Amino acid sequence: MEIFSSQSTLLVSLFSCTILVIFICVKWISFNFKDKKTIPPSPPKLPIIGNFHQIGSAPHLNLQTLSQKYGPIMLLHLGSVATLIASSAEAAREILNTYDLSLCSRPCFTMPNILMYGSNDVGFSPYGEHWKQLKSIMMLKLLSTTRVKSYQKVRGNEIGHMIKVLEESCGTTVDMGSMFVSLTNNIICRVTLGSKFDGVKSTDLRP
Repeated sequence: MEIFSSQSTLLVSLFSCTILVIFICVKWISFNFKDKKTIPPSPPKLPIIGNFHQIGSAPHLNLQTLSQKYGPIMLLHLGSVATLIASSAEAAREILNTYDLSLCSRPCFTMPNILMYGSNDVGFSPYGEHWKQLKSIMMLKLLSTTRVKSYQKVRGNEIGHMIKVLEESCGTTVDMGSMFVSLTNNIICRVTLGSKFDGVKSTDLRP
């Protein structure tokens, strides 16, 4: 009975793997036989990962090499996401000026829909009247010249604090990456919340 059970499990596993391989091959073949006149040129892609293997550790150099071969506008597949790459000033100008209304919206993602109550924030909201209202409010209340100047004291205070920490750390190794992250977080928290979190306690530092 145990031998029969192990054989059945092995057969089921082999059958499942075979079905999966056939499905991947069919999807890959069906995509490659589509009418390619309707899409930009695209380098050959692998199943599942798409063109990730062609980007490598130096994306800017590899994308330049691909654009020299496939043209200033090409289509890459980052996993299952089709991504249009424009690598010339003329192509970018045409996209931003001629087709801006068709390409200015944002894709719909599951997590922003859940966390942002249906993607109603300015970062994930689709292009439309709602997004325009959010942008106007943000530009007027948060990013206007008067508002930015009003928090100049906060920025100066945090930069002075970072310089003081660097002076005290003279002769030792300093992680500048984490220090700049801490500087940015402190400025944002003080501007938006009126306080910063220093890792131990939150202190009110409203100017």
